[in-house]
Amino acid sequence: MYNPLQKDRLGKVSEEFKNFAAQMVPLMRKLQKLIYAHMQNYSQGMTNGKTFLHILDKYEDLNMNNYADIWEEKNEYLVFTTQKEAEAEVKKDEQAADAEKQEQPETDEAGPTPEKLKENVEKMADGLKNPFFYLYHWCEGELFDLQSVTSAVAQMDRQLALVKKNEKSKKSAESEITAAKQGRKTVKTIFKGKDDTNVDKMDAKVESTLVEIEKLTQLHAMQTVYLGEKIIPEFR
Repeated sequence: MYNPLQKDRLGKVSEEFKNFAAQMVPLMRKLQKLIYAHMQNYSQGMTNGKTFLHILDKYEDLNMNNYADIWEEKNEYLVFTTQKEAEAEVKKDEQAADAEKQEQPETDEAGPTPEKLKENVEKMADGLKNPFFYLYHWCEGELFDLQSVTSAVAQMDRQLALVKKNEKSKKSAESEITAAKQGRKTVKTIFKGKDDTNVDKMDAKVESTLVEIEKLTQLHAMQTVYLGEKIIPEFR
């Protein structure tokens, strides 16, 4: 399945990734924070734009049409609304147009009618997307990926630490067994009862520890190879 040289090489890959993640995670968090601020500002700008269009429409309707003293030329200054007389004239022109012209956009040489212009502007405002929204969630996804692999590497380190702890415990137990067979007392066994210093039970405990060390070592090796060959290279 693997050889010790391959495991050592892939173990170095995991160590390099730990250093890489330690530098990238804080940087990505700062980037995400900046993107979030831009996302909020952009969203507020989109909302303000829609509010401005609504206010402009109401302004023309309530002020220009009702209070302006430029009655004859007023229609030239309006963007989204028209005088009632102008609207009636537009309707007459539309009814008199032939079928081919009715299929054409509601525009004339001067450009789209106020109604069409208002409709187009509203569609444009409703169709706006916040690009920082997608960038923010991309950054969040990258952080989740980094943290998940970092967590897996940390679990490997804990397994290796447990292997070393069990090896130390096994070595200590073997020393106690040797002393017990020779009829000697050690600092650890002098206060223990007969059951705790029974050689057969101590041998069984050592065997159990050996099995646990073997299983943990195999698991650590499998994770080292899998992460080093399949997962970590995806970040390069």
